[in-house]
Amino acid sequence: MKSVVEPIELCLESLDSAHDNGPYVRCVALAGGGPGLGLTSEGAVVWLQNGAAALLIWVSADNRLMVLRRDGLARVRLTRAERTLDIPENKPVVTLHRDVVEVEGHSFRVHVHGIAQAVNPPERLTLRRAERWVASAALAMSLAACHSNPHGATPPPPDLSTNGFAQPPPDTSTGGQPSDTNGAQGGSQGRGTNTPPIEIREYPPAPMPMPNESGPRT
Repeated sequence: MKSVVEPIELCLESLDSAHDNGPYVRCVALAGGGPGLGLTSEGAVVWLQNGAAALLIWVSADNRLMVLRRDGLARVRLTRAERTLDIPENKPVVTLHRDVVEVEGHSFRVHVHGIAQAVNPPERLTLRRAERWVASAALAMSLAACHSNPHGATPPPPDLSTNGFAQPPPDTSTGGQPSDTNGAQGGSQGRGTNTPPIEIREYPPAPMPMPNESGPRT
């Protein structure tokens, strides 16, 4: 019996400009294998347009949030605190709350909010960036308000992260190249031994998207 793959709600916070008045885009990542969420090499969020995306964002069969760099379309990096990985082509990488993904110089911090209550296209939030150490807390509060309605909706899903929304964002000014030649994890510099390694999956649990196709694998 196959496990149910739950869609994951997340926000992509653009880090391109400190003066961006609307840096947050609320999104839903779907099960891999079909059209879903992605980022173009120009830094645009796309929905159900896998062919236009340089980076695909989806959910694996074991309900992990994944990113996958499509064949030769863009330079993509993932940063987790002091660890930085140049993502190889067509190899899914597990993505965690507060990771930063960079596509051709366009950077986004990933805020994972939990299982999606509904599947909707990406929506830009009217939420300005707060101080660095409270930005995620403000985002979580805004999302909670968005989920409520006069008829009494269920509360927003729990945060799936391993650290709280009020924690400071990672310092992405330093980083190293992958040190593990088989692609198991990214390299590191400096302190931060509690940071989980960046995990590349050679054979992730199905479903898995086909990088150059929008339909499911046959």
